[in-house]
Amino acid sequence: MEIFDRKTHPNDQLNDSFFANNPNLRILDLSNSDLLFFPMGILTLKKLEKIDISNTKVTVLPPEIGELEFLKELAIQNTPLLESKPFSILKSKSPSEVAAFFKRITLKDEIPKFHFEPHNPQERVFSILSWNILASKVARRDFYPLSTEKCMATYYRDTLTAQIVDEIHPDIIALQEFEARQASDWSKPFIENGYWVTVAPKGRYYTKKPADQLFVHGQATFVNLHRFDVLISQLFYPRDSKLVSADDTDIKGCDDVVLITAVRTHSKPSKNYIILNVHMKFNDAEVRKRLAEIIMKETLNFAHQQFKVFGIIVVGDFNDKTNSPTLQRFYDFKLSNIYDAFHSTVNTAIFQKDDAARIDHILISKNIKVKSILSQDTYGQLAEAHPFIPCYGFPSDHLPIGAVIEI
Repeated sequence: MEIFDRKTHPNDQLNDSFFANNPNLRILDLSNSDLLFFPMGILTLKKLEKIDISNTKVTVLPPEIGELEFLKELAIQNTPLLESKPFSILKSKSPSEVAAFFKRITLKDEIPKFHFEPHNPQERVFSILSWNILASKVARRDFYPLSTEKCMATYYRDTLTAQIVDEIHPDIIALQEFEARQASDWSKPFIENGYWVTVAPKGRYYTKKPADQLFVHGQATFVNLHRFDVLISQLFYPRDSKLVSADDTDIKGCDDVVLITAVRTHSKPSKNYIILNVHMKFNDAEVRKRLAEIIMKETLNFAHQQFKVFGIIVVGDFNDKTNSPTLQRFYDFKLSNIYDAFHSTVNTAIFQKDDAARIDHILISKNIKVKSILSQDTYGQLAEAHPFIPCYGFPSDHLPIGAVIEI
């Protein structure tokens, strides 16, 4: 059998035996039936070209549909799927476009990878849809008692933010938030081909998808690279460093965390970058200066052990102004501040705190060129349209910044 229509086979049971006996099915029409759940056996029908579940009561679709190589059409009209976000956005899309969305999702080691063309607006619409699939995968793992609803809500918010950023500033494809915590608070990030996922205990869900940008730390601070692959990524805790002596009691007591990510760009694979996501607390000035030294030495050791590095980018929340001893220690390692490169001035009028200016920084090796810096006006447009943009204005003490790196 190559075509199955529920209307002409009303009594056939869609069980394992049915799917095993019909491996050559090309068209599966279950429309206008009382179907409540998507039969997982459908995923074994590798030759399927069309699935029609329109006018049914199906509420969930498995992301594994994306593994059906020949699937060209997926009809979900008049189902509860279209009544919930993000599928409501598909009401104006054709069945073939719905099917195309799932074909762009593949699974490996339970880590979804999302492929899209950054210059195709239609593809950006699909990026919003991936939140429910990602959230459902994370919710099934036993890291923390997170509710699927919380995961989905946060991912939807952040991905929608990414779309808005893209509309205002086309060089930036995505914007996410990452704030490092102590080891006891975090699950271990899992990495796959430029895609990492970390689950936080407070119900927040963080993800980075392969895109034209790499979001890095600082709550809302990020840098844009052209197409890239994540080669390796690891969390580093300065207090556990072999460079910390028995006398460094202050450092041992701090909770500063660094995420070290090695990146190779698609356009110039000979150029490897090390990106540090830094979050430094309000410690004593000397402690902070020592931390900066430890962080940079560990990073250089890490880079030396892995491969030849073209440049280093340090991004994040330093809780420091431009001329602080902490930042000066980073400068001693031949890093420069993009504020200085662009002679940037910061309007602190939006802040309610005296020491809020310039506490987020992007530092770069001197051989790295910055193409542009994301202006404060851009964030102003974002905040005006969407108040949930993280770390903009009071009560936050952050002035979020972004930069586009010239490869």
